[in-house]
Amino acid sequence: MGQRRLDRLAVHRFDPNGTSNTIASALVITSGNNATLVSGSVPNGITTGATFTATITFNNSGSTIWTNSGANPYRLGSQNPSNNTTWGFSRVNLPSSPINVGQNAAFTFAATAPSTAGNYSFSWRMLKEPTNWFGDTFTTTISVVIPGPGTNFGPYTLDTGNIDPTSYVGTWSTASECNLTVHYAPLTDASCNPISREAKWFPGITPVQYSGRGWLELDVLLGGTKADAYAYYHLRDSADADLWKSPLWNQCNYHCIWTNVYSSTLTVPSGGTLGGVHIFTSDSGTNACGSCGSAALEAAQVRLFGARWNYIDDWTCLGGYSSSSVSDTANRSFTEASLYLYPAVDTSHGNVIPTLMGFNGRTPGHVTTGDCNNSNTLNFDNSTQSNGNADAFGHCDNCDAYGFAWVFAPSGDSPQIMIGSVDGNRLWVNGVLRNDTNAVRSLTRDQDNTGLVTLPAGWNRVLFKLHHFTNNFRGTVSLRNTANANLNASVSSYDLGGYYSFGLGYEQDAWYPQIVVSNFYGAAVGPPQGAANGSAFYGNNTTVAANGRSNGQGPVPYWRTMQYQWGYGLGDADTSYADVSGTPTSANWSHSASGVTGHRRFHFFAVSQSGRASFQNSGLAGGSVFQDSGNYARYYDVYVDNVAPLTAGPGRQR
Repeated sequence: MGQRRLDRLAVHRFDPNGTSNTIASALVITSGNNATLVSGSVPNGITTGATFTATITFNNSGSTIWTNSGANPYRLGSQNPSNNTTWGFSRVNLPSSPINVGQNAAFTFAATAPSTAGNYSFSWRMLKEPTNWFGDTFTTTISVVIPGPGTNFGPYTLDTGNIDPTSYVGTWSTASECNLTVHYAPLTDASCNPISREAKWFPGITPVQYSGRGWLELDVLLGGTKADAYAYYHLRDSADADLWKSPLWNQCNYHCIWTNVYSSTLTVPSGGTLGGVHIFTSDSGTNACGSCGSAALEAAQVRLFGARWNYIDDWTCLGGYSSSSVSDTANRSFTEASLYLYPAVDTSHGNVIPTLMGFNGRTPGHVTTGDCNNSNTLNFDNSTQSNGNADAFGHCDNCDAYGFAWVFAPSGDSPQIMIGSVDGNRLWVNGVLRNDTNAVRSLTRDQDNTGLVTLPAGWNRVLFKLHHFTNNFRGTVSLRNTANANLNASVSSYDLGGYYSFGLGYEQDAWYPQIVVSNFYGAAVGPPQGAANGSAFYGNNTTVAANGRSNGQGPVPYWRTMQYQWGYGLGDADTSYADVSGTPTSANWSHSASGVTGHRRFHFFAVSQSGRASFQNSGLAGGSVFQDSGNYARYYDVYVDNVAPLTAGPGRQR
């Protein structure tokens, strides 16, 4: 992650997140103990539990010598609060001893981030032990985040920084203005005949940074002493076609001042990409503060920053269900607030799992919508349509369908969730209803705003329910900044092929539910001492018993333990999935089957609340893994010979 630097020279730095840091640098020697902050370098963000290097430099601006020795040594101590051990310790020894008056002490040390995500103060001050604190305090805030997949762009997808023109048309002169090299072009010759000149700021903006719909701001540096024209600034797409032209800006009235020229929504048509800024002397004509032949247009620096609005473009979908309104839950047997969906629920051994989940004959599946920023939607289709990306889960009138997605907030967030739908919608976040719109309407993106919704650090589940009367059957969901709905939320985004989604419609691979079989057919099984997965057992007891324990992983809770069999007496075919016979929904389970003869194979697996089984090692596509390592599903063979043993007699071998 980036570094935050605070330097001894007076610094004022504008931060795109809306903060600034200023440090006055005057070093004044005072009597007694004193310390003046010179500089500091620490990460502005770090993952939980990670170790990082910090460097903080103080100048001994007092009249005493700092030493490591004696009963009261000089040290760097933690602040906010004093003596805290948030970063693993509360003291740092002097880098060398002594530190004489006027010398710098550069403390370089390794610190460890807290194990819980959040924004933490990183604050340090000099002291003479044990409690004589003195001088300046170095203080900054470090964002501690949970490591996870995806990219967290933060509120802005685009920030060019302060950039010079990237190209010019015609001859431009230069001058040192505003601590920069600034370019100037005359508007006319001495006879007031116009001269054509152009300058462009096209920094190579990508579609991910700004394309389609979003919010954009343009700041311009105005007013070198040679600027005496009326300027018009053009926002243009990557093909240099006009998107917007500014009102007149009188460069004569400014001197080395940054000013905001544009701050509003901006759409680049047809999903096009923003190119940058373009100015022309022909716009200014002969309008100038100066005279013909001398009046000049200035091209200094500009800064473009904005948010290309991202949406949830990846879902697991379920439906459709006939209903009369968005609040209707007829024709299904699940509780919406506690619903988890997995896109690869296994139906190879009957429709048992979807039936137990209350899906009433429906099975969930994975849908990627395409980029919902400007053209695509989660489209379930009405009864007469057939081209929607989620048609398999809709294609009905007066009905409901669901989209389910996972959203990752590295350090937690409180976004505003923007929803568009035709017709009504409901939206739950982590099981809490956040929007409820029962309406007959056409779709306008972002027409509903949930207000602030708390997302704890880590994974959060979103359930989007669409109700359709007889119009289209579509919807969109976007997450926006806490304070400004024109900016994006600080949650992770995922590259779906040139565009980014705020959510994923599938689970992480590591979230499969685990199972441990402890005992099978009277013997201990499983590592480290028991028989391995796939082992064979022999006996004449026709009752086969097993027991063990199961658990969920990640954010998906455990639901139940199930089994199926193959072998003699079953037509040499697999049975359908079924619950284990003893306490199937308990973490500690048991199973017993009677009347077993010949060769029989028993399979055991746990199932999570999303319907994912222990053998499904892929969070998207399922799988079939039976092994001890990782506590995936298990199977064991038993050979039962229930014929009574022969009695020993003359001529028979015992």
